[in-house]
Order: sequence, then structure tokens, then C-alpha cells
Amino acid sequence: MKVNNIECLIEEIKKIGDLLKINKKNYEWSEVVDIKKNTTRGDYKLDNLLKIALLKFGVDVPYYSEEILHKITDRPKNYWLADPIDGTSSWLGGFEGYVIQAAYIENKKPLFSFIYWPERQKFFHCYRGKGIFLNGKKVLIHPNYNQPITLIDNYPEPKGFVKGLIASYPDIKYKEMGSLGLKSLLVGIGCCDLFIKTTKFRDWDVIPAKLFLNEINFKMLYLNGNSFIFGNQIEFDQGLLVYNPFKIDGRMINHIKEMEIKFEF
Repeated sequence: MKVNNIECLIEEIKKIGDLLKINKKNYEWSEVVDIKKNTTRGDYKLDNLLKIALLKFGVDVPYYSEEILHKITDRPKNYWLADPIDGTSSWLGGFEGYVIQAAYIENKKPLFSFIYWPERQKFFHCYRGKGIFLNGKKVLIHPNYNQPITLIDNYPEPKGFVKGLIASYPDIKYKEMGSLGLKSLLVGIGCCDLFIKTTKFRDWDVIPAKLFLNEINFKMLYLNGNSFIFGNQIEFDQGLLVYNPFKIDGRMINHIKEMEIKFEF
């Protein structure tokens, strides 16, 4: 599977990302219209722009996203699944950790996905079985065996489950980042090695990054180490474990499984 015009799609998504950047302080964009979901006017504006871009330059199939109320049974065999602003809190707070992301799904599996990081002007995309691309050029991912393990989370300092793990492995480095999809991607491109989530997530949060992880045989599992299958549900509530298996050994994974997990729902 290939999109109709990847070069034009990249340029169009970059333009959309520029709009998102320059409108951080624009009330017509930043007004929160759903406090419970932390949804802004910008989320809806991006949703519409992203849908237009994907159907024009990508593939003309049904489009679903975080902003479109629907059930898993509404989705057909082929469709787009998007998160127009993954990391809305980071965007609202003036931080860099937000992305625009989407995946083309066929028979419940991602065949193409992209994650665009506006603050760094980095457009990552991936075709199943064809590797990972950055700003249109194929890149090779290295496990960085000789570097210390880096764990990524979205707080300035380690908290909760993550804090407990670092107490057991004091050599682990810690990195802060906002968007769930971006944290997973940073593991998937070798910038970090481990991401742990103990809160609920939805499939549009992680499916785009999952394809990147698949390409280099990195792992995305439930926090208890079990595999999960996309396509049968939207919400997942057993935590998330994303890691580089070439650096995170079985001993650490077993330690994580045995730790007391307090899910924060």
C-alpha cells in the first residue's frame, strides 16, 4: 500500500503543523470546549484539516479520529485513524511535546502511518515492511547498545511506578516528553529505550507508533507483558509497556511484571 502523493502529503501536514504552532495563544484555537476530554477548538480545526489532507493526498477511505464520536463496529475494513493533536496539554502549555498523527488501517492492521512533530519540523512516516522515513528520507535505526537506558515519561521528575523502577535501577536516565504517541515513537526510533504507562489509552494514541516499532522488532505490550490486538476495542486499561528488547533484558521485564501496579483511571 502507498499513499497517492507522499511528497504533497508531507508538505500539507507541515503547513497544518505550522498553523498549530502559531495559534497556541490564539483563543479561537486554544479555548477548551470539553473540559473532561481536554478538547480545544484547535483539536476540531486540526481534525478537519487533517481529514481533507488525507483524503486528497493519501487514500480516499473513511476517516475516524479522537474527535469523531464512534464505536469500533462503525469502522469498515479500510480506514484512516487519526489523533489530530496528540499531546493537547503540551500544546496548550507552550511545550514542544505534541504531534499530529494518523495511520491507514486495513483488516485491523496499520499499513502506513505518520507522526509529525511541529516544534522540531520532523515528519516521520512508515510503510509496513519498507522501513522508517524522516522528512522523506529513509533512516536506519540503531539500538545504541553502549548508551545508558533512557526511560521517557511526561512529568518533570519521575513519579509513581516509574519512580519505583528507577529506584531499583539507578543507572537509568530519565527524559520528559508530553504526547503518548511521541513517547512511543522516540522509543521506536532509538532515542529512548523504555516507556511505561499506567493510565487508560485509546487505539488512536498508539497505532501510528506501533507500526514504527514493528519495523525494527521493538515491543509494545500490556504492562503485564501480554500482547494485545487492535481492531476489537478502542479503549485499553491494562497499561502500556514500550521498549527496546535489545537493551531491556528479561530480568528488567520480569521485575516490571512483578511490581505492584496502581492503575490511575
